[in-house]
Amino acid sequence: MAADSKNNLDKEHLKKTVALKYDHTKDSAPKIIASGKGNIAEKILKKAKIE
Repeated sequence: MAADSKNNLDKEHLKKTVALKYDHTKDSAPKIIASGKGNIAEKILKKAKIE
C-alpha cells in the first residue's frame, strides 16, 4: 500500500502546463496550442522561455 500512496503523491505533484495563443485582431478568445504534464510540461516551458 505504501507504493500506491507514493505513486498518487507523485501524480499530484507533476508539473502541468498549458500554452495559449491569442491575437486580439483575429481571435475572440485565447486558443490552447499545447498542454502537457511532467516531462512534456518542462519542454513546453523551455520553448516558451526561448520565444
